[in-house]
Amino acid sequence: MRGLGALAALALLAGCASHVEPEELLAQIDAGNPPLIIDVRSEAEYGDGHIPGALHVPFWKLAANLDAVPADAETVVLYCEHGPRAGIARAQLWFAEPANVAYLDGHMSAWRERGLPTEPTNPEDEDGTAAP
Repeated sequence: MRGLGALAALALLAGCASHVEPEELLAQIDAGNPPLIIDVRSEAEYGDGHIPGALHVPFWKLAANLDAVPADAETVVLYCEHGPRAGIARAQLWFAEPANVAYLDGHMSAWRERGLPTEPTNPEDEDGTAAP
């Protein structure tokens, strides 16, 4: 039963978080006034392409790296590929009591489907070799 209580708490926290539309987040980035954006996916996923300016803190490392989340951040936007890992990350942030936490609506899959810009961690040269 204890495990079900934890899952119910995660579901409640996920339901309480606000959401930001991908286009709205892109407009904030383009205006030079983005919120703190945290990508909680794996290193490989992040390296393949992430939202411009996103901080990478895998969901399973977030609790041990809460100092990566500035205390003065007014808004934190979390995203993963589809949502579950961001929900776990939200629960970890809840215990740290940050300001407003929002999910990217549709997460990275929606961002990509809409053709919005991404930046790779390790861009490749035109010949396919990694840049120095």
